[in-house]
Amino acid sequence: MIDYIRNTIQKISLLPTFPRVVTEVMDVIEDPKSSVSDIVKHMDPSVVSEVLKVANSAYFGKGNFRRIGTLEQAVAAIGYSGLSSIVLHMPFLSMIEGGDTLFDRTAFIRHSLSVAILAKAASSMFDLGSPDRVYISGMLHDIGIIIMYRYFKEEWQKIGSLMEQDRLGRLEAERSVLGADHAVLGSILLESWDLPETVTESVRLHHSRDEIGEKEEPYVTWLANNLAKQIESPSNLADFETFFKKQRDYLQGEMPERYLLKYHVELLEIAYAHLKEVEGFLLGTPEGTHD
Repeated sequence: MIDYIRNTIQKISLLPTFPRVVTEVMDVIEDPKSSVSDIVKHMDPSVVSEVLKVANSAYFGKGNFRRIGTLEQAVAAIGYSGLSSIVLHMPFLSMIEGGDTLFDRTAFIRHSLSVAILAKAASSMFDLGSPDRVYISGMLHDIGIIIMYRYFKEEWQKIGSLMEQDRLGRLEAERSVLGADHAVLGSILLESWDLPETVTESVRLHHSRDEIGEKEEPYVTWLANNLAKQIESPSNLADFETFFKKQRDYLQGEMPERYLLKYHVELLEIAYAHLKEVEGFLLGTPEGTHD
């Protein structure tokens, strides 16, 4: 079965320059001294076109902005967080039709960005791994779900039936049908791009705490994924006190004690501010233009 998965994934055709663009553009976005013109230098016309197409889609809000015609306007409207999200997800989102009601793109990107933001904040604050690498790992951790939905249609339907009729969890259903879960599918694709090994490993292990051991970046990605799941809806971001209590209880059960007393309040303050910004551009009301 794993050979069948690998053979199917190897046939996937994305933008030919995309793997290079991921590395180069993310380096620029993560540089506090960079500008939009620096980002443009690393994008060929096809990539710029895709960014603008996605930035203008209903996926990024409710049409409250005038049409975005330049990258400068895109950054002004959605900020660097939004731009990094588009760059990392654009070839995958193009696989999902805009009117497809079976795949909630907004929920997908909300969760992906939440994991990326939380992972970067935790990495920086606790000095665990590279903040830039875990940001990419967090953003791409669930890419296998889109691959499964788009390229394993028959299996996807069987998985859905097992979840609905037999009440299996998603991971259990995926492994039952495919012999692997979406984390493995995503890591197989990312390996073919020659991304850093810790990125692909973090994606592969983001549901496998027992296999992580002392590996820092997979641990941070796993932790961020579980923290993000505590944010079930935008209502959980209504006020910081509610958000803090929900996340604090989880952190106290999962983080090593040496981190908690000194850092967990600051971590959640930073995460809350950035997650509010994410909700801004997803809903069409951006609250800032910084990453």
